[in-house]
Formats: sequence, structure tokens, C-alpha cells
Amino acid sequence: MPDPGYWAPPSGKVEHGETQEGAVVREVREEVGITVRPLWKVWESISAGGTHRLHWWLAEAVDGHDLVLDRREVSDARWVTVQEVATLEPTFADDRHFFEQVLERRTLLPDRIHILGSSGSGTTTLAALIAKRYGHRQLDTDDFFWMRTSPPYREKRPVADRLALLRRALVEARRWVLAGSLCGWGDPLIREFELVVLLAVPTPVRLARLRMREIERYGEQAVAPGGELHDSHVEFLDWAGRYDTGGLEMRSRALHEAWLSALSCPVVRIEGTLSSGEQLAQIEARLGAGLRASARSE
Repeated sequence: MPDPGYWAPPSGKVEHGETQEGAVVREVREEVGITVRPLWKVWESISAGGTHRLHWWLAEAVDGHDLVLDRREVSDARWVTVQEVATLEPTFADDRHFFEQVLERRTLLPDRIHILGSSGSGTTTLAALIAKRYGHRQLDTDDFFWMRTSPPYREKRPVADRLALLRRALVEARRWVLAGSLCGWGDPLIREFELVVLLAVPTPVRLARLRMREIERYGEQAVAPGGELHDSHVEFLDWAGRYDTGGLEMRSRALHEAWLSALSCPVVRIEGTLSSGEQLAQIEARLGAGLRASARSE
């Protein structure tokens, strides 16, 4: 080691052709003998000597916490809390800054979040709250899926076009929260997600919300029997009401669960009629409880 005797999180260089996630897994296994699952990148910085860009990752142990040290690189290692890092001597200034100033601000929620669920489950409301509290840019899949028409939601945008527009929006926003459903057409973007949240709300509650939303959007007369939008209103509510019982051919719980099962990023499921504030508190609590092992690659 260039600075033997210093306490530091597991770290090392990203090898040629290796992803940062792969480097985190490899370095931690090589140095302390445990397997971790990278969750998301928390921060980037430049090394004190100005020679390396440091990528700070959060990870969780997946096969136990017993440390087996590589004595060629590591003379001692231990599990410590974030608060206990301050008691270790000596440590690097960059490490102290990360644990004392950066980690607490960055770990509760990652930069790239996708929220999905049935229509009327509150994905847009939760996304708006996350954007307000954490500074993410709020995005909605409907804005990319549908062409702009009057009345809205009548003409689908071609898949290639919606995917290109959404990809551009994600690149332009360093931190974003995307609400809605993109199963299938949006699969090329799965690698972008650092956290996925599924909201599940009882059907009667959702349908009541949707009826009120339709009235507020189009007017009560338009959706009432005999109104110009009544038929499409009834058809929409019937479609939304089949979310819990529908198959893989439609936007359904079955489709969403099948889609979630293939993801490698953390997934949080929230059930019931919670407020958006309560939903966010659950997300923060679950993430905060699960993120205990960190690693750095350079």
C-alpha cells in the first residue's frame, strides 16, 4: 500500500474493461473476503494528489460479515459505524470528508429513481415530493409515451421516438425521479435505475382517485353519461380496475412483479393507503437500514 497503517474503506483501481460495480465487488472480496452487492454510486472526487478520480459506492454484504483479510494488502480490518470512523487514527482527509460531510446527505436516496404502480396509486405525487425534498428532476413516462393531443392521451408516440426523448431527458438531468410504467418499451433504460419503488394501493381507493382526477381534468359534464368523454372514461376505469387481476398482456401487478424480478437494483414495495410523506419515510427507513457496507474504487 502507498500509505501503510492508515484506516480506509476497501478501495482499488478499476481494471481495463471492468465496470465500477465489478471493481467494487472484486476489491472488497480480495481485500476482506466478503461478497457485496453494489447499490449505487454516492459521490465522485479527485484524489489529494490530483492523479485519480475516485468513485465512491455504497454496497451491502450478501453472504455474511466475517472478514478474511488478504495480509498482503490489509493488516487489520473491522466493521464500524459512520460515527465510529471519526475515532480511527490515522485516516485520510478525503475519507474523513466523505464520512463526515457527504455520506449522510447522499445515502438516503440515490440519484436515479423509478416509481411504478397501477394508475391512481400515487406515483406522480410521490415523485413530486422526492423532487421537492431531494432536488431530483421530476419526470413522467406519460409525457414520453403519448403525443400531445387535445384531449390528451389519445395517440401513442412511436416506441423509438419516446425512448429517444426519455433517454435525452435522463442524460440532461443528473438526478431524476421517473414516475409511471415503461415495462417493455423502456427496458433498454433499466441499467439507468439505481432504485425502483412499487406502489400498491387497494383498487377501490385508486378508482375513487381516478374518477375525481378525470372530473377535475375534463369537467363533470364531459365524463357523465351522455358526455363526449363518457365512453372513454368508463373504458379507462375498467382498464385501471383490472390491474390486480390482469395478466402479462396489460399493465398489471403480475406484469410489474415479473419485470421487477429481473432487476439488479434495489426494489422497495410499499402497500396500502399511505400518504406520500409516509411512503417516502418508509423508503428512507428501508434504505437506511440496509446500507451498511461501503467500498471505494478508483
